[in-house]
Amino acid sequence: MPARDNPLPELDLDLASSWTGMTVIRNGAFSNLGFLSAPQLKMLTFVESPLFARQLANCLDAACAISTPVLAPSIPPRIALAVCPNPRRAFFEIHNRLATSTVFYWTDFESRIHPSAKIHPRANVPARNVVIEADVVIEANVTVAERTSVGERCRLYAGCVVGAESFQTDRSSGRVLDMVHAGGVRLEPGVRVFSNAVIARGLFRQFTVVGTEARIGNLAYVSHNVQIGARASIGHGAVLNGSVTIGDRAVVGPGVTVAASLSIGLAASAGIGSTLIRDLPAGESVMGMPAVQSRKMFRTMKEIERGG
Repeated sequence: MPARDNPLPELDLDLASSWTGMTVIRNGAFSNLGFLSAPQLKMLTFVESPLFARQLANCLDAACAISTPVLAPSIPPRIALAVCPNPRRAFFEIHNRLATSTVFYWTDFESRIHPSAKIHPRANVPARNVVIEADVVIEANVTVAERTSVGERCRLYAGCVVGAESFQTDRSSGRVLDMVHAGGVRLEPGVRVFSNAVIARGLFRQFTVVGTEARIGNLAYVSHNVQIGARASIGHGAVLNGSVTIGDRAVVGPGVTVAASLSIGLAASAGIGSTLIRDLPAGESVMGMPAVQSRKMFRTMKEIERGG
């Protein structure tokens, strides 16, 4: 994707407060938004509980915070502060305003498609905010959404969606509010995305990234901000929830579900139908629901069979 020619834009809490009705206690500037669980440089975040306040105190990337009046005294003085009854809701509203009505996250450009790319007439490739490199093949009924970069030699099989909107919702008020996904998707060279798989774009500035020569199986779902390493394999029907990291050459089997923010290490393997609820170290193999080390599962199954 085209790089910004200028530094990231900055906004201050005074302006943001005019969109949400917050009260600014200490004004300050921010150039990113982010969650405390995945900090971004010089970010605006929100604090809605004492646990969040403790996390904020240790977060050097946070520049500004939205909190409740009750929690305001626990916010470190180095962090600019605004208060309101529902910090999460205000944070979502500010993000959506920035994503839909400003160039804070993104500046549009005309799509760039290499002349060697082969794109089926029934594929949907928008006229802006897409880069398609040399020798790409895009089959019928594929949707490539804006803010997507497709590296050379990638192949997108019939019916897959790259750059979809995922969901991150606030249910704290009567009306459910969804966060607009303001990031993008980057497919490195040689990636294969098989039929009816869906890859969601990043939530803030982040890109969901699929590494060189990786494979995404039929009906697999890759959520926002997921990072997939080179030559990794995501099996048919697998689900990778938000901010999961998959190491190089790792294998996620068919029907596997990986909980949000987990990490699967280099050349690790999650067997068919596994449910991962904790990190998987490099080189290890697991299976089952919840997933346990494969050798332990096999030993347990043998004990069950002997007992029967």
